[in-house]
Amino acid sequence: MSNFRNSTVTINGKGNHVGDSVTNHNSHNQSHNYVTNMYREPPRDGGRTDSEMPAAIVFCALAAWQFFRHYEQLISAMQQAAAWAVLPSLVAAATAYARNKDTQPAMLSAAPAIAFAFAAYLLLQSIEGSIPPAVGALAMQKSAIQFWQALSDYGRQLVLQNATAMVFVLMATASNALAGLRTFATTNFGWFAWLWKLTWRNSPRRHIVTQMVLLGAAGLFTSGKALTAWHWFQHAIRAIAS
Repeated sequence: MSNFRNSTVTINGKGNHVGDSVTNHNSHNQSHNYVTNMYREPPRDGGRTDSEMPAAIVFCALAAWQFFRHYEQLISAMQQAAAWAVLPSLVAAATAYARNKDTQPAMLSAAPAIAFAFAAYLLLQSIEGSIPPAVGALAMQKSAIQFWQALSDYGRQLVLQNATAMVFVLMATASNALAGLRTFATTNFGWFAWLWKLTWRNSPRRHIVTQMVLLGAAGLFTSGKALTAWHWFQHAIRAIAS
């Protein structure tokens, strides 16, 4: 038989809750409400505003118009920037050679930097050669709205292709400079550890892949093959869907 026979048991609680379960239950409800509030329903418009897309289109149109007003000077400046982007890699290689330390990694990092800078230089020449002088003259003489209105469909296509190619070359030049700064910081880590922390993601392997993607995209756009590939892709999708 139970030892609790003929004994008195007192239960403290409130309502249907007994003892400490009151506190535990309230704590559970508070945690549940907190987590639930973190996952609110998304806005019906997906978080976008109606003015974002038109503003982006206007900005790109103005930027392209400004570029073609001074495209010769801008291309020349970008060619110089592509050459200067190699400087950190060259300094790193020279420093490593003088110290006779980490010479091979520094040289292996400098070689692709020079090659990609030369490729960017050639691409900029190709872009300049594919822009008719009449387009630059039209941009100089007309306002932004008049410039876009005066262009034919082929002219707009040409402007957009070369402007996009220039953006890719600019990104490739910046990436080349960052990779060179990483190499320089690696060979002088004692003094430039802070620089290495800022550029450590630009590893040699990632640098090569990034340059191939960016410069390859620039080449496809300036040659018109990017648009051709896009039309082919759309045709293939329609053929599969039908």
